[in-house]
Amino acid sequence: MKRGLYVLCAVLLCLCPISVQAQDELILGGNSVGIEIDYEGVYVSGTYQISASIDPADTFRPGDIITALDHRPVSDLQSFYAILRTHQKSVNTIDVTIQREGQTIDTTMQSVYDDKRHTVTCGLYIKESMSGVGTMTYYDPTTKRYGALGHAIEQVDSEIQGDLYDAQIVSFTKAQPSNAGAKQANIAYDEAIGTIDQNTPIGIYGAYTALPETTTQLEWATVDAVTLGEAEIYTVLDGDHIESYTIEVTALHPSTQDHMKGIAFEVSDDALIAASGGIIQGMSGSPIVQNGKIIGAVTHVVTDAPTQGYGVFIEYMLAQTRSS
Repeated sequence: MKRGLYVLCAVLLCLCPISVQAQDELILGGNSVGIEIDYEGVYVSGTYQISASIDPADTFRPGDIITALDHRPVSDLQSFYAILRTHQKSVNTIDVTIQREGQTIDTTMQSVYDDKRHTVTCGLYIKESMSGVGTMTYYDPTTKRYGALGHAIEQVDSEIQGDLYDAQIVSFTKAQPSNAGAKQANIAYDEAIGTIDQNTPIGIYGAYTALPETTTQLEWATVDAVTLGEAEIYTVLDGDHIESYTIEVTALHPSTQDHMKGIAFEVSDDALIAASGGIIQGMSGSPIVQNGKIIGAVTHVVTDAPTQGYGVFIEYMLAQTRSS
């Protein structure tokens, strides 16, 4: 279901280097992309306690996908609440089927019906799709696949279905210590530029069907070729204009279990600091280039110090698109 053009950006892991097939060049990203994930059911993003004796957190976890209620299929919010409203006892126990981490779980949920107000409560925060904006890291001409975002989308299972769209940045809020900034974008939902079929701790991946009008091809660097010192990130702050900004790579953690934070860096570009305050939501996936080679992608900001951030090595990302 397509809704709304202005979308707050969404914001809104291997123990040793991975061997990937050598390929000289990738197409540099840096462009903003709209992300839309459709769930085969409704997605549980959180819970709240209904009463002293009814706490949905005992049954549900964020990331669960409800596919059936009362043995009837659930495809969207409308079908979920239509079934829920048929149970009009003061307290109802209803059979429910959920998908969690690739497994099907049959259990029960409780709902409360208010006869005077004709309202029903189940204590779940749910949604039928997720949309937002991030940054493309690279297009791989070898496999016709891309890598973007640099981290996972929420707590969605690794195998997902979704689409990627062009996006134009219309505004952003500046980062402040302990207050993350964020991009806002106009997403071109009329035509997808790619599919989303992988959701991993170090990025989203899929096949691309369209490239930006202007492309730059660069070599990529293996983990052991990345060094401390100056580098650049490529991202968009206005419209679809990609700009490069200077950063300083301050630490490297090539063997960490948390691959999203393998590259530690600090923004040293006065123009970026003045404009955005540093790293803001929506920059996730922005490619990092050093000595003319793509070395990684931005993944996180240090909330208390938004000029500091982390990135994932490009070699680890490429292992996702060249694993076959």
